[in-house]
Amino acid sequence: ILHHFTLGEGMDALRWETVACPLCGGHEEEEFLSVPAGEGKAHRLARCRACSMVYTNPRVDESTIGLLYPDDYAPFQA
Repeated sequence: ILHHFTLGEGMDALRWETVACPLCGGHEEEEFLSVPAGEGKAHRLARCRACSMVYTNPRVDESTIGLLYPDDYAPFQA
């Protein structure tokens, strides 16, 4: 994990983390896709320059991702 930051209004409780490539551990990336998320923010997919894996970066960290799902959501159990 490289660093943490918190988004503003409406997403206050979520913590976001910038990560290395989950496949090869590489730190060199390029933007693959960016989608506006309001309030000047964006959801972003990055492509690893070493292995070409595409992944969400930054992403919601493990300690707060459960806030995005109801308690009875079977695929995610906090």
